[in-house]
Amino acid sequence: MKGVLLSGAQTGLTLRDAAGVIENVSVTDNEIGIHISGLSGVVVRNCWVAGNKTGIALVGADAKIVQSTIARNGTGLSLKGFFGEVSENVIIDNEQNIFSDFPLKLDPNYIGQSQEFGMPRYAGSQWLGNSRNR
Repeated sequence: MKGVLLSGAQTGLTLRDAAGVIENVSVTDNEIGIHISGLSGVVVRNCWVAGNKTGIALVGADAKIVQSTIARNGTGLSLKGFFGEVSENVIIDNEQNIFSDFPLKLDPNYIGQSQEFGMPRYAGSQWLGNSRNR
């Protein structure tokens, strides 16, 4: 899927045990922007995911979320039983940037601002658990 606008739905895009690439897609103003479950091999690349209650929900998935912007959602990324890859993304200004049900190692991503110092925070060699990560 390439160059599509998904907006105003309960779930913008649902993928179950599917494979393929979602690229240059804008996903806005949905309850759930993208929901991926199962062994999928899906790659989400260079997408804009904003204004959703949950930006991207990954459940028992091995998907790759790369080079995308996930901003201004209730929860940016919701990861449950996730064992894929999240790298080179901009994850900012969500009420909760990332939720994970178990500790997670993220490759380099830009994750919001450090409220204490006004400095950007990068995840890489950093373990994030199921606490709120801003």
